[in-house]
Amino acid sequence: MGTYAVVDLASGVVINMIDWDGNPGWAPDEGQIVIESYTATMGWLYVDGQLVAPPPPPVVPPTPEEIAAANTAYQNILIYQASQAMAPVLVSLQLGDATDDETVIARAWQAYYRALRLVDVSIVNPDWPIAPDV
Repeated sequence: MGTYAVVDLASGVVINMIDWDGNPGWAPDEGQIVIESYTATMGWLYVDGQLVAPPPPPVVPPTPEEIAAANTAYQNILIYQASQAMAPVLVSLQLGDATDDETVIARAWQAYYRALRLVDVSIVNPDWPIAPDV
């Protein structure tokens, strides 16, 4: 029992994979051949007597709209995280009882938040600011 690629000779494409015991009671359809292969899969090519993998599909770059949408979604996540980190210290600042450390933390997060808003989301791999480590 072996694994065979069924090749359409007109196109040179593997159109099926079968397990076959080599029994002469079966034969491929006219215009097809079978070649034993444990690596080929449907879609492979039969070139110069060899089974070869097809070339990879071309890489399609994202559209400007897709780039902007992906970057905007990521920007929104980072802005939300910054807002969540700032919320407790902003309450202390608003109440007027913030410690010096809380004021430093609030300023660091606010600077980060502003920097996030300025990121050019229309380009591939924008230079994202680093969140404060406070």
